[in-house]
Amino acid sequence: MKLKTILILFAFIIIFCIASAKEETKWGVVFIDGKAAYIDPTQLDMSEMGVSNNIITKNKIANNKSIKNGKIIWAQDRIIVSDSNIDSPTISISGTRIEYKYKVDHNVMFLSEDGKTWEVLQISIVDDKEKQIGGKFKYPQHMIIHLKCKWFENDYALIGTIGS
Repeated sequence: MKLKTILILFAFIIIFCIASAKEETKWGVVFIDGKAAYIDPTQLDMSEMGVSNNIITKNKIANNKSIKNGKIIWAQDRIIVSDSNIDSPTISISGTRIEYKYKVDHNVMFLSEDGKTWEVLQISIVDDKEKQIGGKFKYPQHMIIHLKCKWFENDYALIGTIGS
């Protein structure tokens, strides 16, 4: 009887700890207790993500002609990843497009090629300082995030629309 009471008490403590986790969404990135956990595509200012300027510079120094996995488009139930042009990083290179399904389970984002085998998409914040970028027409770069999984890894800029 004592063991059963202790187990029930322990279960309530675990449930309370899980329920009291602080969740906050900032520019489409969901933070759990202050740590980046997953992307909520419905909250993104723009559904496209391109690599950060730092990654572009590294690829130019290495004399690469393209940026591997340089662009991500977030759709309703999938992401589309493609290589991008080194001179125009917002332009995808034809024939490099790969689609992955995504899901969030227990505050963790997973990707899958086939919808059966799922891999964790790790996310971390590289720079959370918002700044205005662009030429004549300025737009916000909300933050730079690092995404890593079995299929790709890069730093991506979360940008906003002009006037956002």
